[in-house]
Amino acid sequence: MAVIDDRPGPYFDACASLTFSPDSAHYAYHAQRGGKDFIVYDGQIQAAHDDVSPPAFSPDSKHLAYSVRDGVQTRLVVDKTISQEVFDGLSRDKKPIFDSPTHLHTLAFRGTEVFRLEIDLPEEK
Repeated sequence: MAVIDDRPGPYFDACASLTFSPDSAHYAYHAQRGGKDFIVYDGQIQAAHDDVSPPAFSPDSKHLAYSVRDGVQTRLVVDKTISQEVFDGLSRDKKPIFDSPTHLHTLAFRGTEVFRLEIDLPEEK
């Protein structure tokens, strides 16, 4: 269980990778319960998966990204939206890296191919 601002969160078998946004207004962490992994974002439990990477916030605190694995399929999640593109794996031990408020990258692999996955996010108006 994580305790944020003296308020206990939901109970889990394990919690790790507690991350605060750069403006300290948001938080996210990796949690496990019953053999499934979750990201908890501002106290809200996200979808269950077989595995999740540590979460990462954008420099402007407006975006959250992490990778998820279900069976042999791995995908990237950005702003609670799971990618349609499937990989054999993404860099699990390293969280996605934001290069700017609207650009992130991570390492991905499919078969014997390893590449740098680059994601551009839309500019907010």
